[in-house]
Amino acid sequence: ILAFTKVLEQDAQHYLARESLGILYLKTRQYELATQELARAIDIYDELTNPSMPAGVQSVSDAGQQGDTRDVSVAPIRAYNGLGVIYDLQENFEQSQIYYRKIITAQPQSFLAYNNLGYSYYLSGDWSNAETSYRRAISLNDKYVQAWNNLGLVLARQGKFQQSVLAFSHGMDKAQAYNDVGYLAMVDGKYEKAEMLLSEAIRLFPRFYEVAHRNYEDNQARWADAREALANKPIK
Repeated sequence: ILAFTKVLEQDAQHYLARESLGILYLKTRQYELATQELARAIDIYDELTNPSMPAGVQSVSDAGQQGDTRDVSVAPIRAYNGLGVIYDLQENFEQSQIYYRKIITAQPQSFLAYNNLGYSYYLSGDWSNAETSYRRAISLNDKYVQAWNNLGLVLARQGKFQQSVLAFSHGMDKAQAYNDVGYLAMVDGKYEKAEMLLSEAIRLFPRFYEVAHRNYEDNQARWADAREALANKPIK
């Protein structure tokens, strides 16, 4: 932090140093300071790349010829992402998604940005857009296991269990995928589907028998409780 502070003492408009300082604050969970520095880094970058130039100046490069030689070729990608993360933590999802889209505008092939955008949609309960974003991330990098896992999660939440198993299978074997999707179905109260999925996990691979069998028994108990509660529910 001290090194970046010294740079900013010499040049308060050094947006990349301010961005790096903000990221350090973010890593140490000093969110207010991180927000201030990251937002300021973006503001400085926007000011430096603003097409509104003094009379006679046609471009940023022309401005450099008239005295400002600052390199603005590097967009503050980490600042956009850092603010996206902070706003997700604050459950200000609309704002966080604005910053992830700024990354995509600057770097259209960023599978990481699409994955983060998808996770923000997921946190906000917008599963359809989350799925679309994860699929876009995968189309850009089909080796990115985290996007496959996130896709599997959001598919399960939408009740697309077989598709979810296929997605999870890109990062784990089929038995574990069935077990994990079965568990997600169980916690969502889809007990019949959970039983089918967990039974398949047990059938596929004995190594997962203990975990899957434990989840299977838990599912059976929850399903029985749900049926009992429904049976005892007063009829209006």
